Amino acid sequence: MPTSYTGRMDEALAAMSEVLKINPRHIDALTSSAMLLGNMGKKEEAGKYFERALAVAPKNKFLLTNYANYLAANEKFRKPSRFTRA
Repeated sequence: MPTSYTGRMDEALAAMSEVLKINPRHIDALTSSAMLLGNMGKKEEAGKYFERALAVAPKNKFLLTNYANYLAANEKFRKPSRFTRA
């Protein structure tokens, strides 16, 4: 990944952090942070942001789609989660 691209993601993540300081439940900032962190290779941290976002908006279709993509990309479907139906 080009350094300039990584730098822009760092800037975007910093902007999302500022939004979350003002409103820690801002669904778009939580989801964007999760996606940015995932794209930066910080998979565990991305998962924590997805979990926070899901606690705020468990039925948000955009969030659920991106969370499913995160799980699939990281082969986490094998592990049960609190969103897995029995």
